[in-house]
Parts: sequence; C-alpha cells; structure tokens
Amino acid sequence: MEEVESEFHARFDAKKRTYIYLITQTRSPFYKNYSYFYPRKIDLEKLNLLSNLFLGEKDFTSFSKKNDEIDNKNCIVNKAFWREKGEIIMFSIQANRYLHGMVRTIVGTLLNAQEQKDPETFISEIFNSQDREEAFESVPAKGLFLYKVEY
Repeated sequence: MEEVESEFHARFDAKKRTYIYLITQTRSPFYKNYSYFYPRKIDLEKLNLLSNLFLGEKDFTSFSKKNDEIDNKNCIVNKAFWREKGEIIMFSIQANRYLHGMVRTIVGTLLNAQEQKDPETFISEIFNSQDREEAFESVPAKGLFLYKVEY
C-alpha cells in the first residue's frame, strides 16, 4: 500500500490493464461458470501468430460495441498471447485501455480467424472496415477476468 494524491482515480490513472479469457474444451462442472466451452479445434501456434496483428496502437472500432460518445477508439495493445495449462486455454491481453466489448470480440474473431483460408487478410479487413458488423461474434462474458492493473 502507498499513499496517492487526492486527485488519484483508480480507473482513469491506470497505465496498463491485463485481461485474461479462459476456454475449456472438455465439459466440466468445475469450469462451467468461469470459462467458455469451445468444442472445435484450437491451434495455439496459429492463434499466437494472429494475436500479433493486434499489437501496437490501432483503431479498435470494429472490435467494440457501438458508442458514439467516444471519439477516440485507438488503444495501444502491448501483449496478446495464448497458452494452455492443463485443461484450460487462456488468452491474455494487456493494453493501455479497452473499449466496451473489445476483449470478448477479439477472442471470438481470433477463434474464427484460425479457420479462415487467409486469416491475416481476414483480420486486416476487419480493422480497415471500422465496422463492428465485420468482426466475429463475441464470446460469452463468463470466461473474462480483469487480471492486473498497473499505475
């Protein structure tokens, strides 16, 4: 614990936030409420390569719910990667800020992109369209967790 200025705001003064999204490929009562059951094949190597397309400063309009009140939809993604630990597949993403629905839409789009013939072009076209209708369906909220906030 440390003392902060009286003007400090936990939400607006954060520099980086990390979210994780949990996926299982086997049905389990232990994970049912805290992860997304995804029965199709997951190619972690391909997903990690595709996740690199999200790194850096980009306009994430296509990956967020429509909100006309926000003018700037640019976010800086520092890290985005997938890994497997036991029965859990985890997607981790770290950025300076997020738009509403952004992480769940990215996960859904990446899962869909791995099945496309040209996944890199598929994702690039979604970014270029700046249209939420072009991105894939969001994954369920139950697998999403705020993991870390850095000030």
